[in-house]
Amino acid sequence: MAAEFSPDAKYIATVSMDNSAIIWCRNTGKIVHKLEEHEDLVSKVVFSKDSKLLITTSDDDNAIVWDVESGTAQHTLAIPKTSIWMSQISYDSS
Repeated sequence: MAAEFSPDAKYIATVSMDNSAIIWCRNTGKIVHKLEEHEDLVSKVVFSKDSKLLITTSDDDNAIVWDVESGTAQHTLAIPKTSIWMSQISYDSS
């Protein structure tokens, strides 16, 4: 299982046993979005520094970048024949 607080402390993201990830409102405990595009177990969730994006990685060898506000997938990164063990967001200094 994996969980992470957003840097702005508004959200908590968790993985679920049904191949999804869930974004929760920290204040109310209610589900904000259920993210359901992966085809296998979600292994990791990581928020961007500004809390606007969430990356999920999965045993389906994909990483998906989600818009936190809308709950929509913005990008899917396929990494064939590789197990994704961790993810991190890199910030451009320019």
